[in-house]
Amino acid sequence: MSSVRVGVLLLGFANSASRVFGAGEPVHERLVRDIRATAAGSPLTFGPTVRELGAAAEVDTFIPLFEALHWATSLEYRIAAEWPDPETGREWYRGFPSGETVRAFRFIRNRVHHQWAEAITIDDADRDLPARFAPWIWQPKPPGGKPDAPGELLYETELAGEPVVGALGRLLGVFGRALRQLYGRGARTRDSSPAALSTHHPGSRSSQQGAPAGWRAR
Repeated sequence: MSSVRVGVLLLGFANSASRVFGAGEPVHERLVRDIRATAAGSPLTFGPTVRELGAAAEVDTFIPLFEALHWATSLEYRIAAEWPDPETGREWYRGFPSGETVRAFRFIRNRVHHQWAEAITIDDADRDLPARFAPWIWQPKPPGGKPDAPGELLYETELAGEPVVGALGRLLGVFGRALRQLYGRGARTRDSSPAALSTHHPGSRSSQQGAPAGWRAR
């Protein structure tokens, strides 16, 4: 059975994240439109505020966020399935800068998917800002649901009360580093021979700061 290319999963996540940044519209498309309007002499408009839009403002942000959470979980599992060190398993992200964000995202994805939790909120004072620049944050307290103590702890340390866009950016960075190690020049996959995977070479990616323990390059 053929599989969807891992790059498609990464693009799906990046596209959804971009629409979170743009309040429902890919942020680059919005910027291009603004630049063209300004160049044509039209005044730059910032659109309605969060308060003016009411519930629609949260919906415009939540829908692409919901998609991004699912793309992220699928990508996490795909990387785990192809990670060269079986002992690392689902925790391939440990050792990467901001790597624990991956586990925190899995927690909140499960809460959103299974308990339909409202994952984001906004300070009341910020509701008078234009919706396209609204600083949405993750809920200060982890939503309830099936017991997941490690996930709750990482949610509290990595996401709770933090800007949504910042966390999406960190997660994109973790995925990018992981895929570079999996598919970059000299990278080995789980199909490689055990001997090759267990041989450490000075200067390889496994010796670089931030590489997960157990990862080996040719």
